[in-house]
Amino acid sequence: MKNIVIIGASGEHCRVLDSVVGKENYEFIGYVDSFKKKGRKHNGFPVLGNESDLPYLIDKHNIYGGIVAIKDDREKSMVVDRVLKIIPDFNFISSYLPTLNTERNLSVSNGRMVVQNDYLHSFKDQTPENKIFIHRLADVQTSNIGVKTKVWQFSVILKNARIGENCNINSHTFIENNVVVGDNVTVKCGVYLWDGMRIEDDVFIGPNVTFTNDKYPRSKSYPKKFQETIIKKGASIGANATVLGGITIGENAMIGAGSVVSKNIPDGELWVGNPAKFVRKMVQEYSSCCS
Repeated sequence: MKNIVIIGASGEHCRVLDSVVGKENYEFIGYVDSFKKKGRKHNGFPVLGNESDLPYLIDKHNIYGGIVAIKDDREKSMVVDRVLKIIPDFNFISSYLPTLNTERNLSVSNGRMVVQNDYLHSFKDQTPENKIFIHRLADVQTSNIGVKTKVWQFSVILKNARIGENCNINSHTFIENNVVVGDNVTVKCGVYLWDGMRIEDDVFIGPNVTFTNDKYPRSKSYPKKFQETIIKKGASIGANATVLGGITIGENAMIGAGSVVSKNIPDGELWVGNPAKFVRKMVQEYSSCCS
């Protein structure tokens, strides 16, 4: 049996306690809480001390790890960060409650997860041939991800986003809630996909491409509806291009690196420059893509 503690003696602690007491792998010995008096008991278990006492408590009680019993993700993240500053390799253990199995996303920079949460198991059809890969340093909140898709480190994907099959979402990317990404899409590093974006199949988005979705942005002031940007099937956007909100880039079109796209782009055309201007029809490339 491994001694564990619950960090946080209010709010969710009762539910977490019910989920761990009696489990054969762990022995719950008490709470760690910075706002409760040391020695006070909750449900028959003592408050052992606060977060700063953890090094002493680990030695004294041979503590193996702990569960953060806080439902709010922001608060939980702050607690995890504080603990990691004190004990960089602290073992954060997943609760048996699905709503609290978020330590994977909170302890990625240091600490260890010793009990893998069930997040990835929520994806269907997880076989070796079509397995979804999510790097342990990514924060993926959606389960709407197609088979064979790869999400790399330091990517953030919000819970309502939809990602298709066989996509490659590179590191340091961000995908908001109201975003749909088709199949076989490549999103290179440093790309942020905002609410209102629709990316069709076979699209390539180069490194550091910038999108917008608000024509007149103001801090803390939001439009009734964000602009919708559509990147149609087979289109490619070169590195460091900027695409203004409300734009449609046509099928198999190509945008040159560093271009600023301020108007709709027809199918199968190459546009380059600031502002982007028509260069030529991509007849040969367009034909080969569609054959």
